[in-house]
Amino acid sequence: MAMLTVAEVAEKLGYSTSQIRNLIREGKLKGYKFASSYRVNDEDLQEFINKSIIKKENENE
Repeated sequence: MAMLTVAEVAEKLGYSTSQIRNLIREGKLKGYKFASSYRVNDEDLQEFINKSIIKKENENE
């Protein structure tokens, strides 16, 4: 289980770091707070990506 920084997640998704922090705060992306920064489990990131893909496919039907 790898823990990614907000910056790493943002780079992978093509989002800004503030967008990633907002997704975490809103509960849309599971994140863990360590001191003053968040970390995201790579498995939770993959789950978020999979849910996003399924949602987009359903919107196109």
